Amino acid sequence: MSGANYREALHCFEQANHQQGITLAEAKLKQIEGSACLERDDRAGATKAFETSIALLLEIHNTEEAVGICQKMGWLKHAAELWLQQKKYGKAAKFFDDARLCIRAADCYNDAQMYSEAAAALWKGKEFDQLVRYLIDNRYTIPEAVLQLYGFRCKIPLKQNKLSPTHRKEVISLLGSPQEREELLWQYEIHDVLEDLFEQQRRFDDLFRLKLRRGNLEGALHLLTSKLVAERVDTTGDQVDCLIDYTMTSRMMHQAKRNKSITLKLLQDLIATNLGRHRRVQDWKPALDYLGHDIRSAAVRQLGDIKNESIRMMVALQLLDADTIGNEKSLDLLLSDRLRDALMAVRDILLQNDGRPLQFALAICGGVGTANVIGIMLT
Repeated sequence: MSGANYREALHCFEQANHQQGITLAEAKLKQIEGSACLERDDRAGATKAFETSIALLLEIHNTEEAVGICQKMGWLKHAAELWLQQKKYGKAAKFFDDARLCIRAADCYNDAQMYSEAAAALWKGKEFDQLVRYLIDNRYTIPEAVLQLYGFRCKIPLKQNKLSPTHRKEVISLLGSPQEREELLWQYEIHDVLEDLFEQQRRFDDLFRLKLRRGNLEGALHLLTSKLVAERVDTTGDQVDCLIDYTMTSRMMHQAKRNKSITLKLLQDLIATNLGRHRRVQDWKPALDYLGHDIRSAAVRQLGDIKNESIRMMVALQLLDADTIGNEKSLDLLLSDRLRDALMAVRDILLQNDGRPLQFALAICGGVGTANVIGIMLT
């Protein structure tokens, strides 16, 4: 109809006091006005006229025609929101999707139970974290085929490192066989999830080795104190000996900053557990009697009760002070020739005032118990 026809219709509706007809005719006239503005490139005038027409159409609940105006003007978000107000979620979702508002589109698709479309919207918008979260939260609602399809697709952003650490864990739970998931956990070093997996599957030997690999020495040692775990992990090899040595030495290195009873609590705890009879724990027991004493005292002088040479050397290093490392006669009290030679090399380097070999010197002595001594000698 032309503008003249709508004006005539408006007059008739006014005569009949037909309010809905009046509103519709006014909305049509505003649309004609808006189109005329577009023809003469008056965008502002067109916007004002069409907005007025939309408002009039909504007064009479004519959402379909109001949305049509939005489409004509490219107001896709506005069109989506008009359908959303009417709880027409599927229709709203399509407009949000076209407007590239992917998260809002996915929400509407989900409310319309259009699960595949929801996942597709998030994938298209490269909202990978949100896609994983959507799949996990709705894994019992989404059809299995959709879940598998987008779970598999998420391997791409996973390999491209486009997923946050939290969501990397979650997407792996959607992928393939248990063996494939475990391989991915190893590949992306998601060790905390692997630890949980091994514990759930009671694979304590794998759990023990993983803790070692991560450098969680005390955690690995604590694991062995469980009778159930110790029965399934080989505790007779050199690996457990080294674990006990490294863990105890680490505690000893912090002796100066901590109370002795706290520092040695680990060994006391081990003695009280099923590892208490382990050969290496027994080797360490005499060390309790020496720590905290002066190397020059008669009680300590020979460290004779410590039969294991490595442990004796580590304890001796812990007992050293600046006077001892500077006095060759004091060093003669130590039974280990290797230890004596190493400390003499450190002293010679320091006396030459050459700071460059300092790291080398620390490496010779293993860094145990010497840091404070070197600090004193350099001042």
